[in-house]
Amino acid sequence: MGGSNETTIAGLRMHVSGGEVHVHDDSHSLKFSKKVEDFKSEVKDVLDDSQFGSNNPDGIMIIEADKGANLCIGRHNKNVFAFLLGTSSIKSQLDSFIKGC
Repeated sequence: MGGSNETTIAGLRMHVSGGEVHVHDDSHSLKFSKKVEDFKSEVKDVLDDSQFGSNNPDGIMIIEADKGANLCIGRHNKNVFAFLLGTSSIKSQLDSFIKGC
């Protein structure tokens, strides 16, 4: 479908094309694009335990896209997860929801 080395991880379709890593969240029509070298370096940093600190192994780090949506990689209880950050805020929707709880 895309470029080389295509794979799907946690619902995100990833591939390499034209020297860039592309990550697609097809269900939300979001796309992340970053140079391969920069992507590899930043993901390695996120996966490095020292980035989160031994006292707080949980957290989310954002990898800024060269183009498109930003990629969020998080950790919780030694599990790693990822998602693309949409451009619209859901604050008002969450506020409306909690008022009805």
